Amino acid sequence: MGAVDVNVFVTNLGKYNEGELVGKWLSLPFTDDELKECFNEIGLDNKNYEEYFITDFESSLDHVWSISEYDNLNTINEIVLDLEMLRDYQIDIVKAALECGFENNIKDAIKNIDNYNLDCNINSYEDYGLYILEECYSIPDTIKNYIDYKSFGEDYLNIAEFTSYGLITYI
Repeated sequence: MGAVDVNVFVTNLGKYNEGELVGKWLSLPFTDDELKECFNEIGLDNKNYEEYFITDFESSLDHVWSISEYDNLNTINEIVLDLEMLRDYQIDIVKAALECGFENNIKDAIKNIDNYNLDCNINSYEDYGLYILEECYSIPDTIKNYIDYKSFGEDYLNIAEFTSYGLITYI
């Protein structure tokens, strides 16, 4: 299954408002016991202090998934658990769908993963034009050097986008 690294720095909001930074890095996914231990270590005892916020995060998806300071830890944990059920190529599809704007949030990208095809070997209109002509048409070798593959790829491309992961197509 896919490897996704996500860590959040959980901070005691009450202590922060008092001028003291008390927090701890928490690796996701976490268990209920690990979350309780984190809360105890930063002084969230549901008596004096009970609110937290996320002051930093590290993620292998950070350029397509941003975690905000008041995101719910359990919701983030569920997303990471869902991502861990995916294969590496499926995680690349999620990243590509978010990068090009086909999906607006990571939950939808995961849910709609079967609606996309990602070809990591196609990174330009020229690559796409060459791929279509070779797969769909029988072109004699004598005229292959005279074809403008880039223009053909531009004209043939409809519901697809180039990403840093390759060509993603809505199917």
